[in-house]
Amino acid sequence: METLTPQDSVDIEDLKTRLEAIVASADHPVAVLQDSKPVAFLVPAGLWETLCEALEDIELCRIVRARQNEPMVAVKVSEL
Repeated sequence: METLTPQDSVDIEDLKTRLEAIVASADHPVAVLQDSKPVAFLVPAGLWETLCEALEDIELCRIVRARQNEPMVAVKVSEL
């Protein structure tokens, strides 16, 4: 998975006036600054999807760990 360290930053006022150009050139995370402080991050769609999938995997692992000591139930495929 790609690292989420922003390589660039943009002032929120620049974002308002140059949104299309900034988004078109953002192939990596970009920090959005207001008063020189990060208030948001622009993340490429592919990286966002990767992050969401990783979060889903983490949640599924949490569920598996919580259920791993529950008693097993025998099931026949024909009964499903």
